[in-house]
Amino acid sequence: MMQFVYMQFITEVSIVVLMVGTLVGGITQIGEAGATAILYFNPNVTGPIVNGSGRVLMVIFVICIVAPLCALRNCAKLSHIYISCKLRHACTLLLVNSLSRMSGPLL
Repeated sequence: MMQFVYMQFITEVSIVVLMVGTLVGGITQIGEAGATAILYFNPNVTGPIVNGSGRVLMVIFVICIVAPLCALRNCAKLSHIYISCKLRHACTLLLVNSLSRMSGPLL
């Protein structure tokens, strides 16, 4: 019985670590893609919003979106967020695809 509880604990910790890693990766992706998009559409922009790989955009995203979602008591309320996440992934894919086509081959 003790071995079962130990393995359950290890599994739960692994899931939490993987979820945190996924969240941090997504936030980083949003910051970098947002900074790239801002510079692409307006190359004259300077300042902290586009410097440092989009750190300011990451902080804004965390404060405005992630923190309120973490305050939910019931995770079932997050089911409507699924569509917006898929839309974000599609927009990021289109942005990266269009930027890579404009920049030409890497070699």
